[in-house]
Amino acid sequence: MAHTDTFSRGALADAVAIDQDAVVFWIRSGLLEPVTRETRKHNRFTMREVRLAVLLKELRHLGLNVEAMRGLVASLRSALEVYETLPRRNLGEVLLAVSDPDGDYLSRLAGTELTEAEATRDLLMRGGTDVSQICRAIDFEDDHGTMAVTKDPSGQWVWVEPPAEGPIRHSSLIILNLGALASGLKARLGGGAGQ
Repeated sequence: MAHTDTFSRGALADAVAIDQDAVVFWIRSGLLEPVTRETRKHNRFTMREVRLAVLLKELRHLGLNVEAMRGLVASLRSALEVYETLPRRNLGEVLLAVSDPDGDYLSRLAGTELTEAEATRDLLMRGGTDVSQICRAIDFEDDHGTMAVTKDPSGQWVWVEPPAEGPIRHSSLIILNLGALASGLKARLGGGAGQ
């Protein structure tokens, strides 16, 4: 869903199927970030913010409060910022190499590809980046896969890896199907960006 256009507050509200008061509240709460924040200028939103609003709507319907959503949004934005700085070439192998340094994932790359991949791996490892956060950012950007939230021992809502199979080790777990959320948004947009 790559759109270069921006959306007005009303177009965002229509696309997400929420009222404009919720959009205003989410802006004031720091959950949504308009592109334009100047006085006397109308708020405009990127497609990423529209998709984020879809997640917020779902989390709100599931009972999360503003504080919980603020923490989740901040974590996702942080992961997206790191993701935006990474070269896309061979990123999958790099992420596998970081998550399993003893693995042989980079061995199939050669020459310049290997040098770039090793540099990306070193950057991620030096920064202490959580690979699962980057994978979450990729899934969010690509509108596929699932994202999951649960409460940590301190009672804060946090992103976690969705269970692949087997028993769920969390006492409560919310799994968001990104593909289904994106499909609903695409249907409401009718394939185009807002005005």
